[in-house]
Amino acid sequence: MLLKFSLKLSFSLLGLLAFTLPASAAEQLVLTYGPLSRSFPVSELRQLADTGEASPSLGALLRTAGKDPQDFQKLLNSGVAVQPRVLDQALNNPLGEAALGELSEGIRPAPNRPNPQALRAALVLSASQRQPFSLVDVIENYPTQEVYVDGRQIQRTYTRFQGVIDRVQAALSILR
Repeated sequence: MLLKFSLKLSFSLLGLLAFTLPASAAEQLVLTYGPLSRSFPVSELRQLADTGEASPSLGALLRTAGKDPQDFQKLLNSGVAVQPRVLDQALNNPLGEAALGELSEGIRPAPNRPNPQALRAALVLSASQRQPFSLVDVIENYPTQEVYVDGRQIQRTYTRFQGVIDRVQAALSILR
């Protein structure tokens, strides 16, 4: 019981710190897609999300992976509208922690080193800055200088959770 209380208090304090302290934001992205991997500034990802124009390095990776930049832009801009407090509460339960565990396989601070707490911080910070927030917002707010994104894993997770997200958003709109 004391351990559970301590963990909840720790996560609450982490969430509070995420809102009050200047955070280190991701500047470099290492995007992998199967055996392909390329590093580039996060600003190039934002450019693709905002304009549909891929930088030469990002465009080359997408072409090699057989992915259309506009499809990737759609994935980057898929928005989720949820209030930061609701999101924080949703992520602090067994189901939320399981979802974070799966998502952190695709967005992580180092190769093969998932970090659900870092992802939670990026999600909550993104929700506090923009509604709806998107994948590119989460990547920009990731609390390390470099973030590794596994394109295949993100697509699998997105496809798997999209139906759940749609149903939750519909239920939330009814409750409002």
